[in-house]
Amino acid sequence: MTTDALEQCVKKYHLKYYKYNEFDQIKEIGGGLVGKVYKANWKQNGKCLVLKSFNLDNVEEIISEIKLYHEVNFNDVMIKLYGISKTDSDKEYLLVKEYAEGGTLRNYLEAKFFSLNWGDKYGLALQLSNAINCLHENGIVHKDLHSNNILIHQNSIKLADFSLSKRIKDAGQISFETVPYLDPEVFGIIGENSRYLNSSEENKQIKKQKKSDIYSIGVLFWELSSGKKPFADIKYDLSLAERIAKGLREKIVEGTPEGYSVLYSKCWDHDPDKRPTIQEIVDTLTPMVSQQIIQNLKLNHGLFLNGHKIEPSKRAVLFEDGILNISLYEGQPIVYTFINDRDSNIYASIFLSLKLLIPQNQFRTFWTMIEKHCMKPMVIYSQRKF
Repeated sequence: MTTDALEQCVKKYHLKYYKYNEFDQIKEIGGGLVGKVYKANWKQNGKCLVLKSFNLDNVEEIISEIKLYHEVNFNDVMIKLYGISKTDSDKEYLLVKEYAEGGTLRNYLEAKFFSLNWGDKYGLALQLSNAINCLHENGIVHKDLHSNNILIHQNSIKLADFSLSKRIKDAGQISFETVPYLDPEVFGIIGENSRYLNSSEENKQIKKQKKSDIYSIGVLFWELSSGKKPFADIKYDLSLAERIAKGLREKIVEGTPEGYSVLYSKCWDHDPDKRPTIQEIVDTLTPMVSQQIIQNLKLNHGLFLNGHKIEPSKRAVLFEDGILNISLYEGQPIVYTFINDRDSNIYASIFLSLKLLIPQNQFRTFWTMIEKHCMKPMVIYSQRKF
C-alpha cells in the first residue's frame, strides 16, 4: 500500500498535520511490534503528547489504526488521536496521540494502591468496562488486555494499543509476560486455521474472542482488588499457562466485597459461555459505583429552627440492598424521601439543600448518573480541592 493511500485516509478523517519541528524534548518511552513510542513537547502550548512511529513498510498499519481510532475516538476513556506527523527525513510517519501522565495501570497500582478505597477501585473497573464495551459495540476485540497497556490519566482509565485488535495473533507473538491475563481458550483459536473463515464462522470467532476479553477483565478486576500482578510469585512460562488451563486461579483477597468477587469469578470462568457479556458487567458495576458514592456522602435533609434562622439538619446516609432510605425526624417538613438505586434508577424528591462532597476522580461518573436519571436537575456546583 502506498503513501498516497495514507494521505487520502488523513484527509478523509480530517486529521491535523503536525510539522515534526513543532516538537521538542522528544524521548523514547516504549515500543511495539510495528514501531516506537515517544513522549514529546508540543512547542505551541507546551503540552505533552505521544508520537507513535511507523516506517514506510507499515503504511497499512497506520491506516488500520486511524480507522479504528475514528470509530471510538469520541469516548473519553480512549486515548485521543490528535493527528499525524512525519520525520524530517520522511522515512517515518508518526501518529500524534494524547499523553497519559499517570503511566500504566500497573505503575499506578504500585504507587497508589494503599490510598485507594473501594469507590476508587469500582470506578476504575467501571471505566475499563465502559472502554471495552465501546470496542465491542464497534465490532473491535482487544485481545491483549493487561495492566501494562492500560493507561491512567488524571486518575482515570485510558485505553490504548488496540490497533492490532482485529487481527488474530500468531503463537509466536504471545509474550509469557501476559500469560496470566490470557484466556486459556486462546491457545485453541490462534494459528493458520483461524485466517480462513466464512462469514458465519467469523461471527462465531468474534463472539468467542469477545469472551476472551471478558476473561482478561476478570483478572484485571482481581488485580484492582489486590494491587498485585496475578501469580506474582510464580514464573511466567508455559507451565503456568498449562496450570491456568487446568483451572488455576488467584485466591479472593480478604475484605473484597462479595458482589465484586462473584463478578470477576464469573468473568474468568473456564467455560466462555458462562462468562457475562461486557454490557452485563457494566450493568452490574454501575450500581456498585453509585452505592459507593452514596455511602460516602453527607446529605442535608429536613429543616429545624435554630434561634432566629432555619437550618438544615444533617445525618449520614445509609443504604441496604441497593436502596437508600432516610427516615426523617418526626415533625420536620418532608423535603427528602428516598433514592432507589437498584438497576441504576434514581427517584428523588425536591431538595431545598443538598451538599455533596465527591472525590474528583468520581465526579464524572456521578454527574453522568445525575444527568441520565434526573429530569431537569436544578444544580449549582463548585469544585474545590480537599
